[in-house]
Amino acid sequence: MIFLVDQKAKCVFQHTWLFDTIQLTDKLGGSHLFETIMLERTMCYGNCPIYRVEIYHNGIVRWEGIEFVSKVGSYSWKISQEKIKKLHKLLLDFDFRTYDYQPTGLIKTDHPSCITTVRYCDGFKKEINHYLGDELLDESITVLETEIEKLAGTRKYIRQPLYMYRIIHRQAKKLNDSVSTGYVVVANNVKEAFDLLELTDTHHWIVDKIGKDTSDKLQPYVLMREKYQVGSLALIRNDLMYFVHLNEVGNFLIALDVQIYQEAEKDVLTFFDTNRERRFHGNLTLIHAEGFSFVTERGDNMEVCIGTVDTFNRNWRRQLEGGVPDFLTDEEMHHWYRKRFIIG
Repeated sequence: MIFLVDQKAKCVFQHTWLFDTIQLTDKLGGSHLFETIMLERTMCYGNCPIYRVEIYHNGIVRWEGIEFVSKVGSYSWKISQEKIKKLHKLLLDFDFRTYDYQPTGLIKTDHPSCITTVRYCDGFKKEINHYLGDELLDESITVLETEIEKLAGTRKYIRQPLYMYRIIHRQAKKLNDSVSTGYVVVANNVKEAFDLLELTDTHHWIVDKIGKDTSDKLQPYVLMREKYQVGSLALIRNDLMYFVHLNEVGNFLIALDVQIYQEAEKDVLTFFDTNRERRFHGNLTLIHAEGFSFVTERGDNMEVCIGTVDTFNRNWRRQLEGGVPDFLTDEEMHHWYRKRFIIG
């Protein structure tokens, strides 16, 4: 075994005659194995994240988010030398310099590619274009790609966790204040929520973290920006029939005997859906003349509106078999459902 030192590049070449390969190791203090590692994920037939990340030997990481990621655009940060050393070891253990990418020939269409490029400190450059639809004999290249991204710290740039925040003005707590503005904002943190609303006088606002966002959204957004009536629970009547629209995905429920009250500083919503009683803990975020909005502890968004004959005929009539008359008025429909399922 012979060590050849390139003082200019500060690299050490370890020539192993048994395997007839050349590997780079950082035997010298302050030396490094690579100049840069670049990992790029390409488009697919769908919403696959598209981005590239480049890691420099001094710990600088540069990110370029292109589409379907939480952070679109250019960002940079720095990782520790400990993580750089782990990247050195990762490349050496994998033998990236001499790795021969050989798929079996069986493929699945419409997948993205992951292109990993390493520029070594002696000028040698190696690229592996891994098409994720290729069938491989083992998953070692996939494991390598995942580990590189983990050490680079790209997770929050690809898909950051988003949480729901209820933000109300402090004056809304005053009983003599009849109208106040409230928001429900989805963001990664409180500061991001305030920035999204462009609110600078943050001390005038009360923030409640009410759950985790369960949608497919990648960037922060304002879920609700409305005025609500303080002390207006009287607008919610248990003698009316309501329709509940869950998470904006076409899930509807009929709600009878609707009631809202507080329990352990949380709002509680109860109603009967013609089959069983339902009970939800969460936050009442908006009340208006046609209904109200409620966000559950799980982060589900419920839009609850007073039932109308038009809505009933459009969303419910085709699902029912006999026994339900053709209603002429909203009042007739409310009375019929309440008599049938509540009064008995």
